[in-house]
Amino acid sequence: MLARDDAVAATGLPNHHPLIRFALEPDNIDVALCLDDSTIWGALSLMAEAKNPLVSEFATRLRDRKLYKCIDVRAEVANVFDPLSKNAPETVGKIDRSCTNINEKLKDLLNEKRLEIPPLLIDEDERSPYRTEKGRSGPTERINVLTDGGSVVDLAERSRIVASLPSFKLFRVYYDCTNEKFLQRSKQIINDEIKTCP
Repeated sequence: MLARDDAVAATGLPNHHPLIRFALEPDNIDVALCLDDSTIWGALSLMAEAKNPLVSEFATRLRDRKLYKCIDVRAEVANVFDPLSKNAPETVGKIDRSCTNINEKLKDLLNEKRLEIPPLLIDEDERSPYRTEKGRSGPTERINVLTDGGSVVDLAERSRIVASLPSFKLFRVYYDCTNEKFLQRSKQIINDEIKTCP
């Protein structure tokens, strides 16, 4: 984003660096092919000296392997409400409500502190385990099958099992383990919501 906002200098990288070029031209395959492990790892030391505090902090963490730790919130909630993974609709609804409430409370906690470097990153998504091209603009996970008649069709059209696969949801929180107070408040929010969810 800094590269696209004409703030390349804040990244710690030179204007011609492959990462900057990729940020400016993400659809250019030639630019993408210039990115490899050595390019990324080599950029981290430069980015660790960036003027932008977020770039500097996260580049340093990556370079020095001081990564945020993960709490799989949805798994914790599901283990309490549905320990046998039966996925009954009313239980899934309760898990969804609990996760929504936890998410809102964690966001409130983040807004309350307004720290320059976030002590908590929230990752939430819902997706299908099998993706067809219908309604999607990016790459798919579609599997084509050649029928006896010589037609190529999507596996979901030939398999009721694949067609009926439910989407799955994830809700994870990544936290800075050096911020003990914030971590304890986050865990308290999760535990309190699990205890009080209707």
